[in-house]
Amino acid sequence: MTPRAKQTNQYKIIEVEKPHSPLPELTQDVKESLKTLKYQPGYIYLMQRFNLQRAELERQLKFGFSLTEQQLHFLQAGIYHMGWIEEQIKTLTKEPRKAEFIPSPDEIELFERHSAALEAVG
Repeated sequence: MTPRAKQTNQYKIIEVEKPHSPLPELTQDVKESLKTLKYQPGYIYLMQRFNLQRAELERQLKFGFSLTEQQLHFLQAGIYHMGWIEEQIKTLTKEPRKAEFIPSPDEIELFERHSAALEAVG
């Protein structure tokens, strides 16, 4: 038997640059701009294209008969990440629900006065 050569590991230090700037602050102005984004034709087109691409990945996953394990993994990861991105976009572009309106006692009185003055026809 021959003695095994001792294997030594050599490590290298790799410096990774920090991102220079994080995302800009999500100010009220940016929030208002994001709310209007969903009404722009370009955004609507991109979201439709995004949905078609995800549907195609799902079709390939469902009907791909001779897929390798790696291809299956990539399809599943693609479908997952496309869903995640879509949720992120929808969260940023949706308008928050309006708070429930609670009328003041004066408004209730005014409403009751006006509703009492109404006359049913028919």
